This record gives sequence, structure tokens and C-alpha cells, in this order.
Amino acid sequence: MIKFNGGRPFPASFKFFSDRTDASSVDQFLSLGKEKNSNLEKYYFNYKNRIPSGFIPIAHDAGGNLIIMKLKNEDNQIYFWDHELEADEEENPNMENVYLVCKSFSDFINNLYEEEI
Repeated sequence: MIKFNGGRPFPASFKFFSDRTDASSVDQFLSLGKEKNSNLEKYYFNYKNRIPSGFIPIAHDAGGNLIIMKLKNEDNQIYFWDHELEADEEENPNMENVYLVCKSFSDFINNLYEEEI
């Protein structure tokens, strides 16, 4: 993440490691800079009470869903957070709308593929 510091990857599509059968794509990786619409710090503070604790947003798809990284493991597992299924405001965030994508950040980047239309 530090090497590229945000941006739009190509290829950008990914499948889920979990039992979910659809796919998604990275619209934008978040950056560590001052960019208005893709700033990691801004996303973290906007979503920290909406995503499960122990995760940090690293990217988003075109539909407003997040690609999040689990922080408390040595592999930095990557998950997909589906905003359509998030907990209600009065509930604590849980894992019901979070899906495993890859067991490591490196695998996530290496497994991105071009979606054929």
C-alpha cells in the first residue's frame, strides 16, 4: 500500500474466498495523503463505528462497499464489507456483512483479474 499510495488498479476484479458466489472490483485504493475522496484516515474515521473493530478500510468498490484489512494477524487478511447488509445504527457492527476475500494482502493484489464483459 505504501509503495503505490492509493490509485486505481488494473486489473481490478476479485472473487471471494468465502461461500459468496459473486465478485466485485477495486474502484480506488485509499491513500495516506491528503486526497479528498480517497484518504485512508478520512475513511477510517467515517467508518470506524460501522465496520467491525480490528479492521481498517483500504479500498472501495464502485457501489460504496469497502475492502477492509484485518489488523490483528500477521498475514493482513482482506475482507469485503457489504454496506447494503450492515448492522442498524443502534446495533454494534458484526461479521454478518463481512466476507473473506484473501488470506493475505499480497495474495489479494496478485489475484486481481480483468473481468471480461
